[in-house]
Amino acid sequence: MTTPNILDSITNFGDEMTTTDGVRAAAAWFAMTEPDADYALDDEEAPYKLRAVVGERIGWDAAQAGLDPEGDIPRYVDYMRLRDAYGHAWPFASMERHLAGSMELDGTSLKPALVVGTWTMAVARYVEARAAHEEQQEEALEVAA
Repeated sequence: MTTPNILDSITNFGDEMTTTDGVRAAAAWFAMTEPDADYALDDEEAPYKLRAVVGERIGWDAAQAGLDPEGDIPRYVDYMRLRDAYGHAWPFASMERHLAGSMELDGTSLKPALVVGTWTMAVARYVEARAAHEEQQEEALEVAA
């Protein structure tokens, strides 16, 4: 049985993936797949830790884009909730569930291709964003030295 919180998280994630570049979601996915990752939903600090790791990888502005700068972290809770519900492949399962309600795609074979294509682009953009952020960090260190 799917809980309302999961449905909200699916909607939030699906909307994010269809209206943004998906970099933050991809960064969160990579962070949560690390062998030592510990982002338990019952740990009140976990979403803040996840946000910090995402910020280290893609920059604070990208990690907080569209979120409350005063520390509101619901999007990170969404990522954690989806991971707990669907496991390692949560981006695919969540996008499939999000698209399931799309009348334009009902009964078509486009959904799997759309899900894979959307996630592939998000991961590619994440790789670029992470490299750009690391380059900026290196340049800042050189200037400071």
